Amino acid sequence: MNENPIISIIMVAYNAEVTIERAINSVLEQTFKDFELIVVDDGSRDSTQKIVAEYADRDPRIRLLVQPNSGVGQARQNGLEKAIGMYVIHADSDDWVERDWLELLYQKAIQSDADVVICDYCEHREDGVFDYHQVYEERGPESLIEALLTLRIHSALWNKLISNEFYKRNGISFLKGLNYGEDMYVLIRVFSHNPRVAFVPKVLYHYDKTPSASLTNNRYKIDISQRLLLINSVSEYVPVQDQKALDDFIANVAYNALFLKKKYCANYKKAFMPFKDQIEKSSLSRFKKKLVLLRLKGIRVPVLFIRKLHVLLNNLIRGNFSELFKEA
Repeated sequence: MNENPIISIIMVAYNAEVTIERAINSVLEQTFKDFELIVVDDGSRDSTQKIVAEYADRDPRIRLLVQPNSGVGQARQNGLEKAIGMYVIHADSDDWVERDWLELLYQKAIQSDADVVICDYCEHREDGVFDYHQVYEERGPESLIEALLTLRIHSALWNKLISNEFYKRNGISFLKGLNYGEDMYVLIRVFSHNPRVAFVPKVLYHYDKTPSASLTNNRYKIDISQRLLLINSVSEYVPVQDQKALDDFIANVAYNALFLKKKYCANYKKAFMPFKDQIEKSSLSRFKKKLVLLRLKGIRVPVLFIRKLHVLLNNLIRGNFSELFKEA
């Protein structure tokens, strides 16, 4: 075990035996070597613990923490409490990173004396690989929060190197019981304390959203109550200047909730009706907004079919005919 690592990497795992070796290997291949990797196993029922334990036996930089199944928020918090590096970053067990992920982020942190360093990332989806560049106009802490709420800065922690001392000095922790958008909540709190922020304009993180890597996406019940907890907890830290961005965020949460399985969204109307005015004022597209408002009237629409149709139309527009016929 490295007693004084510069960077602590926190990786939460749950039944990740299919993908975790790829994730860990990409970390071990880093050009920057002075790190610790804390893998928090959240009560896996497969061979995840065994795989990680074997890695830990071979490399003293790897630590395995095991907890009863408690949710991703508690797992991230346990990892954060154990982290001893100067900086902290997260990685998911079904993703992977570029070899210079840590090196470039750390170099930028030192050069800029930054509390937070953000890099670009890419998404691997069924219909292709897409790069996402983080967009931010410097106007103070409220602009960071606005960029986060409007998705110009991704809400994940895996593309953000954050000072461990900044976490501790401002008493920032994960919200107990929140397992949906728990990273969004933490970042809102980080940004509300006006950190020094720097950017690395390069794709360094690979976010796997293909069905075969959906382990982390489906492991917890992200039902309506989780979404309301996220909205209410985030709203506490949004300044008056960013209320329009908060409206957009709430509208997007309401839209995404349309795709929940029936057993997880039985109280949809009751849950989101209090936010009807904010949804109507939001910048959500007219089409998406119409779907949400129909649901608030108690009218169910075939959203899964509509999403399928949306993918087909996008592929047609892009001229991606092989994907078009595959979807059909």
